[in-house]
Amino acid sequence: MSWAGLSGYVPILSIFIVLHLVILPYLCSDLPFSLYFKQNLEGEWTADDLELVTTEGHAQLPKVKSDLAILVLTAARDQGYLNRTLLSLYKELATASERYQVYICTTETVHAELGRMPWRPGMSLLLPCVDNSCAHFKEEEREQKIVHDFAVCHDEVEEHLGNEINYLLWLEDDVMLMNSFFSTLSSILAFQSPKLSANPWLDIKMYLFPRLRGYAWDMMPLVELLATCGLLTLLLELILNQMQIRKPRNGFVRHLLLYSLVFITLMTISRQHITQWRRIHPQLYAWRQAPNFGTQAVVYNRTNLKSAVAYLKTKSKKSALDLAISSYRDRARLMGYLLEPNLVRHIGMKSSMGGSHQMDRDKGDKREFMVNYSI
Repeated sequence: MSWAGLSGYVPILSIFIVLHLVILPYLCSDLPFSLYFKQNLEGEWTADDLELVTTEGHAQLPKVKSDLAILVLTAARDQGYLNRTLLSLYKELATASERYQVYICTTETVHAELGRMPWRPGMSLLLPCVDNSCAHFKEEEREQKIVHDFAVCHDEVEEHLGNEINYLLWLEDDVMLMNSFFSTLSSILAFQSPKLSANPWLDIKMYLFPRLRGYAWDMMPLVELLATCGLLTLLLELILNQMQIRKPRNGFVRHLLLYSLVFITLMTISRQHITQWRRIHPQLYAWRQAPNFGTQAVVYNRTNLKSAVAYLKTKSKKSALDLAISSYRDRARLMGYLLEPNLVRHIGMKSSMGGSHQMDRDKGDKREFMVNYSI
């Protein structure tokens, strides 16, 4: 191939060399799952003095009562995050267009964090086990206790809910809501109402560990990756044609080169961050089949949740809560969904990094915690 033939590829290669040597290392240095992530940023944690300030006047506006109620399930921890969770929730409630019933439930008889926490108006505290009537579990029976707490708090909150409530938003006490959480969620549910009405469903999960949002061998993310590469390649071709850059005789080779370079670029940035473009509009959020794991932030169909809790009380004595709920969903032939990207951040350090299997797998790599807590 002559130099004249190669001249059509020089601009393309030059752009991508500059992109990977200069631009992306600067833009992606703080993106934990990208190839350009700087490990020395691992020590820069987000401070706890959050700027959770609500706009004046929002809380005083008359609001229509929502058909969604909120339950925050909390337990006593050595390092608690409940205050951060409730501050985040309160901020979003103050700017929401609807009025929500909010309940905080714990089966603990001693919960130091609840005692020293500045209480927020409109949030009701449920203490179903204050008279020591609940079952007690040993430390090694942690999974059984989680299932027990879930069922007990469900029964307790059901005594306070009216018939107008159709959905129950269940939050763990170590999550923070994304900005405009309720307006986004309401728009998504309204847009997907035909799907939700046509097929009986149990849950809509709004969080999945960033590690599990890679490509792996999951067919849908791989299809999305290839389709995105194709669209970007087409866009670049249009730009090159408008710039009147010399096109090689064999146009297919340039198409293939562009596609390959776009593919490499997206892989180096990571899917955890590429999918953030979907936040442009609620209707762009992806709906996937719900995974078997994770209950950090879930919207439950209230009617079907009652049957699921009955199943938990009788059938799941040793299973983890998320696996037990998924087992019931499969048995009852109900649908379950996962929203992408995440609508909450999971800020629990132990949940992100704890466990011997995770420490062995990560080998000291703190990216999982970084993307949950501070990014």
